[in-house]
Amino acid sequence: MDQENDRHEKDAASIQSQGWRQGSAFRPPADFSFPGYINFQVGNEWLVVCTQSCSVCSANFTNEPLVEVIVASELQRYNPNHSDAKGKSNHSFHLPINGMPNTEALFCQLGKRFFIPRVLLSTWQPEKTWIELGVLNAFKGWLANYYMRVALPDELVRRLKLPGGIKEIVNNALTMQLDGTPLNEFVSSIWIEWRPDEDLPSHKFYELSLIIVCDNDESREFLDRQLASLIGTAASPLTIEGVIVSELHIEVAENITLNLLAGKSRYNEFDALSNLPERLFSLRSTT
Repeated sequence: MDQENDRHEKDAASIQSQGWRQGSAFRPPADFSFPGYINFQVGNEWLVVCTQSCSVCSANFTNEPLVEVIVASELQRYNPNHSDAKGKSNHSFHLPINGMPNTEALFCQLGKRFFIPRVLLSTWQPEKTWIELGVLNAFKGWLANYYMRVALPDELVRRLKLPGGIKEIVNNALTMQLDGTPLNEFVSSIWIEWRPDEDLPSHKFYELSLIIVCDNDESREFLDRQLASLIGTAASPLTIEGVIVSELHIEVAENITLNLLAGKSRYNEFDALSNLPERLFSLRSTT
């Protein structure tokens, strides 16, 4: 056991001294055996470490034997306004990277991830590249966003997406301009609760509760006016494509309480319209 602990400590020291961390880009040795479901184009693609740096360099190989990596291809030009650069896609992300000749970013594909034995990093070396801290935080937020997606009933998702449905109404409101800026730039997060949590036949209705968190009173008031059409009255609830919005709160962040959020989930599909730094702030403040 002592010999095994010594070996693990040496392996961990080697991993740390070679500069391995979350966001490290590398190409595995030519003899590396990829999982059968991963299509990796040797010479054209890279691997990027997804696992947090503290786990990458941990001396405990018993509890943390693996490290997660993601397949990425080179992008010669990086456009910070691209939707993939802002983290709006759950499936792909443009990761700006420094130190790679003729390459400004890496195109990461969330579906092409897998685990490798962490001890392998003790004998491999990452490329001499680096990622700015703000970009690394955006990368972390994008990865976390995938795991935090809300599992709505399929029938509810279908109704929300119908033309003239609630998603279209909310999206149209969030893309309107407020003092020359799209309204979604003032929205930090959106929370949702639905009843029942099952697929319903067409003659039955879903009830939906929405909480939209805004940055300031001006954006709150503007959005409240745009979404007034979602709410009917207690005596005459408004049904929109088989969905009733029974509760709608549009509030500035300081007025949001834990009681108000009780039972609700953060709805990332709506929230993808918010800019990435705001979403990251919400992730950090609610985990």
